[in-house]
Amino acid sequence: MGREYKYYELEKHFSKQSSSFLHLSFSEIEKIIGFELPKSAYEYSAYWHPSDTHTICKSWTDNGYKMIHVELGSYVEFEKE
Repeated sequence: MGREYKYYELEKHFSKQSSSFLHLSFSEIEKIIGFELPKSAYEYSAYWHPSDTHTICKSWTDNGYKMIHVELGSYVEFEKE
């Protein structure tokens, strides 16, 4: 994916990680991407699972991570597969 990808900065963040476990707060994610997450990210755990409609997931799946836990409105945890 290139710079035209909405979540390019988040994808870049994941690509630079060496840890097999990441814990990111919603505010950290918003700081990385440079804009607020959509309301659905705060209300539905499905937002954080890979699908054709949730392109944010490509940021971590393309870098070998999977989402292992989400605390809605608070944080998301990822693990390297």
